[in-house]
Amino acid sequence: MKASIIIVGSEMIKNRVEEKNSTILSQMLLKKGYRIDGKFFVEDDRKKIADILKYCMNRSELILITGGLGPTPDDLTIPSVASALRKKVVLSNRILNDLKKRFKNLPDDALKKHSLVIEGSKNFKNDVGLCYSQLIKFKGGKIFLLPGVVKEVLWLTENVLKKEIGSYRKTKEYNLKIFNSTEVEILKVLEDQFLKSDVSRIQFYPSYGFIDVFLEDKSIFEFLKKRFKENCLDTKGKSLNLFLRDLMLKKKLTLSIAESCTGGFLSKVITDVSKASKFFLGGVVTYSDRSKKGILGIEKMILEKFSSVSEIVSKKMAVNCSKIFCSNISLSITGYAGPDGGNSNTPVGTVFISIFYKNDVKTEKFIFTGDRETIRTKSVNLALFMILRSILNE
Repeated sequence: MKASIIIVGSEMIKNRVEEKNSTILSQMLLKKGYRIDGKFFVEDDRKKIADILKYCMNRSELILITGGLGPTPDDLTIPSVASALRKKVVLSNRILNDLKKRFKNLPDDALKKHSLVIEGSKNFKNDVGLCYSQLIKFKGGKIFLLPGVVKEVLWLTENVLKKEIGSYRKTKEYNLKIFNSTEVEILKVLEDQFLKSDVSRIQFYPSYGFIDVFLEDKSIFEFLKKRFKENCLDTKGKSLNLFLRDLMLKKKLTLSIAESCTGGFLSKVITDVSKASKFFLGGVVTYSDRSKKGILGIEKMILEKFSSVSEIVSKKMAVNCSKIFCSNISLSITGYAGPDGGNSNTPVGTVFISIFYKNDVKTEKFIFTGDRETIRTKSVNLALFMILRSILNE
């Protein structure tokens, strides 16, 4: 089954707003077994919206449209879709009465505009906003109209779309994250072992510090797991921070962080997922030598002799962080993210990451390339990998 996603809004075309809705909808559709035929961005123009809808109707059984359901003159999705389907736009008294009860301070004119629907549509209440979602059937498929506000799309996806959109059987997809390697290196290994026709169906998505590999062939998946055993993770398709949370909660472990060059970035990524507080005890950003001495208790002599970007300082940061927070696992990051700093022995891009777990501290030294943000992001991803590898390999 094929699906198309249409994002309506001139603000999207002009990059005035970061577009997130298509990602939310894509993830849901892929889990249900749909093949996404395309994502289309269209400005607030009746003819253009109608034209792209007609194009999608000839290609997909399911069409999801976000944006343009509001009361302003540039909200044209409903009349555009009605025109393409040769249907009328009518006032829903049921929706109007509901909105009057919920939004007593809004004028009637605005509420009436929010109560306009396409004739014959099935309408779904939106508990986090004004705009109702609409389902319209056409010969060969369904069209869903959704608001453009991200939090409303999230709510409607969880509470409406997942129930209304059926699931279909699909080929099982495998996902492997391979660290400290490149697409070219992985591809060379595969082409030495498998037919090019099989390898060509594998999808590679380079990220910061690792390659996300998606494939459907189990034998190739198992081969990669064995070949890159020390540098890969099977996260079941989950992001690193989400996989970490689930694993930490399952193992009933706690974590603390001491960061220098990443400036709290790792702590931010860890706490981007819900329930992080159940395992993440806290972190410290010891960006200067002064804070490394005052907070983590690292001796002035060691900092002066070895510098803050060194293996010994990295180890002490991790061990002393564990003492502060009394965590099962503690991790430290220190390095030169650039563009300034570094020297001939420890150039920009040098990062030490230490992990203290079960009374043993292990450190890895990395020489990352790229700009400041790239180096910091690679540091965060490799830190997450080191935590996960330590737990999974015990």
